[in-house]
Amino acid sequence: MSWTGVTTGSGYVQESFNTGSDYYVSITRIDSADSPVMLCLRVTGTPPPSCSCNTFPQDPNNTCELVCNGGFENMIDFDQNPGTPMPMGLGELSGACPWSALSSTCAPSWAYGTSDLFGAFGNLGVMGTPVNSFGTQAGVGGTISNAGAYAGIYSYARETSYSPIRNYREYLAQQLKSPLLPNKWYTVSFYISQSDYSNMVGRNIGAYLTTALPVQNCILSPSVLIPNWSDYSPQNLTIPNSQLAAVHTGYLSNSIGWTLVSQNFWSGAGGQQYIIIGNFESDQAQAPIPDPSWPNPPANIERWAYYYIDDVSVRPAEAPLMSAIPNPVCPGNPVSVTALSSYITANWSWTVNPSAALSCNNNYCSTVTTSIWDTTTFTATATLPNYNGCTTTGSITVNTKYGPILNPLPDITTCLGQVVTLQETVTGYYSSSSWWVNNLGTLCTNCTSVSFIAGVNTQYAVFTATEAGTGCTVTDTVLINVTQLPGVSLIPTLGYAANILCENVQYSVVGAPAGSTYQWSHTSIPAVTGAVTGLGQYTVNWATAPVTSGNVSCTVIAPNGCTAILNLPVTDSCCYPAPLDRSIVLNNSNSAAFLNNILAQCPTCTVSGNTVTSPAPLSIAVHINGSFTINQNLILVNFGNIRMGTNAAIYIPAGKAFEMRTCTTNTYCGMMWDGIYVNGNTASFKSTQNTMLQQAKNAVVSNSGGIYTIENTRIRNCLKGVIVNSYTTANHLGIIRSTTIEMPGTFLPASPALPVSYNKTLIGIEINRVKQIAIGDATTAAQLNNV
Repeated sequence: MSWTGVTTGSGYVQESFNTGSDYYVSITRIDSADSPVMLCLRVTGTPPPSCSCNTFPQDPNNTCELVCNGGFENMIDFDQNPGTPMPMGLGELSGACPWSALSSTCAPSWAYGTSDLFGAFGNLGVMGTPVNSFGTQAGVGGTISNAGAYAGIYSYARETSYSPIRNYREYLAQQLKSPLLPNKWYTVSFYISQSDYSNMVGRNIGAYLTTALPVQNCILSPSVLIPNWSDYSPQNLTIPNSQLAAVHTGYLSNSIGWTLVSQNFWSGAGGQQYIIIGNFESDQAQAPIPDPSWPNPPANIERWAYYYIDDVSVRPAEAPLMSAIPNPVCPGNPVSVTALSSYITANWSWTVNPSAALSCNNNYCSTVTTSIWDTTTFTATATLPNYNGCTTTGSITVNTKYGPILNPLPDITTCLGQVVTLQETVTGYYSSSSWWVNNLGTLCTNCTSVSFIAGVNTQYAVFTATEAGTGCTVTDTVLINVTQLPGVSLIPTLGYAANILCENVQYSVVGAPAGSTYQWSHTSIPAVTGAVTGLGQYTVNWATAPVTSGNVSCTVIAPNGCTAILNLPVTDSCCYPAPLDRSIVLNNSNSAAFLNNILAQCPTCTVSGNTVTSPAPLSIAVHINGSFTINQNLILVNFGNIRMGTNAAIYIPAGKAFEMRTCTTNTYCGMMWDGIYVNGNTASFKSTQNTMLQQAKNAVVSNSGGIYTIENTRIRNCLKGVIVNSYTTANHLGIIRSTTIEMPGTFLPASPALPVSYNKTLIGIEINRVKQIAIGDATTAAQLNNV
């Protein structure tokens, strides 16, 4: 594209460029005075590329907006040459489609208003942002480095005093995405900023919504080859402010920032589908004033007021009708707030300031109820139908009357026989008050505090305060939970679960006051009493194991008379020998303690290093309850009667080893024990020489590479035999050889107390997330589950 420029006389320069089929002419007024130039654009040949609102993608988050490209950001390549700035010169508003100036009957075609477009990629210093030929301004929300785009129009212009006065104006116009619906409210808004170089200040710049675009008439002398501004009649629309959708009625001289113009508009019969922005005063009514920065412009300087326009918007504004009953309301009393709209069927959402808990009274939650203590604002929001997801919002403020204001007391828990004292804090205005207790009646009048003894039937107390002048009454109901001695609990000691009852398991009362007395009982144990210890606990040690399930009970009586009856459900589930058995009992013990005490408990056993040998398989029974941890390497030989308690388990941590030779494990309590756990690739377990593992949920479990050797062993009557878990870094070192994993027809009697159901699927070897493992010779597996 090339530019040519020639002087045409009469102080004008004519420039032109050619893009092939299109030919553009720019006429520029050259004035000796230091004032901004005025340009008009004439187009011959093919017009600029056409576009519509659908030329650019629509914002899915702004579907209720009826104005297309309201921020003027979307632009077409006006001269169809990607190498040129856009916009290039004045009069290129239509590049931000579907915006355009108004049509005119004037000839030539460029004689009507040439509304302008400014953008960050515009002709530098002329049509760019933030700096252009009319001043410096970033778009709404823009910055100096990211100035955005906007439009520009003359609201007033005239020539110098040496030529006839004329009244020149420009307009922005576009067709909305859809016509306005009848009898609806819409919010019409735009931002406006005076250009820096304007020497006049205009007023009454507004937006007009119409069913059809008007055509501007003008008269131009046919003898004029290059028209001056005064050679054709003023182009303007005259519309009263009362008919405008939004208008700034005062003088507008803000050139530093943007001024928002926004009003609600009633659509009436509807059908409005065009928006026009500009000055709609009559020539006679228009009365611009000099800009303060140009207080006394010379007579030969053109007079003009130029404004930037941005963020044009037309949106539905169907606000709900808000009502509150009562309003005002007495402090602390309930109020019902309703949002009414004849056509909204979507759910309402509510916000309350100050916040308060709301209750909905119908399916759409258009009415909410709450109690308030101070002036409160309720805001309701809902989605409008037929508006592509637009929302409507309404607010109402509910005031409070003169009356008493309470800070409600919390509900309390107290002990039977204790003295209860309640003290209300009352502010505001009140003339009378009282306390009333449900089982005692009215205890005082004209009072704010009360004391009474909590009885068996005490349930709540009610404070009432009344202001006679407004009739406002507030009440505070305090629920009173009369309990036994609070903060006291009954727990088992020695690490047993709360529902296990075993001989030698201790139960303690925790939290009882010093000086309390205790009464212990169980169905098979006579009642016993005792005094509190120095730690505020009382411990009982059962002499013999109960033969039934039930409750361990303790009645605690504090020195002040408060009582607590404590119950702990228990089940006969631990393994203990008969009185004449020769037994070793291990409750949550470990291998180091076992080695230290074995000769005292089994004088006929032999100990060689970490190896303990029983003289005969059945000569002594070993009872394991809870957990048995291998914290020192241990080898058991010839222990044929290892009795495992319910859910008992043997744990082998990293770096430790446990071996069983000619040993037998079984359950002794009628419920399965847990298993042997080999945890980590430096822990090891070995089972050899006709050892038998019976009646376990998981006989041997190898976790994370735990090493095991199961050889010449029988795994019998177990839910799962061998489980290998989670070892993907190398080949697993586990060995199973010459071992039988078997399940006869029955293994335990069916009982609701069993930890597992007797008819579940039984698994011999289960392998989970293991890279590779070898299963040796003579191994039989009921099921192999390799995941």
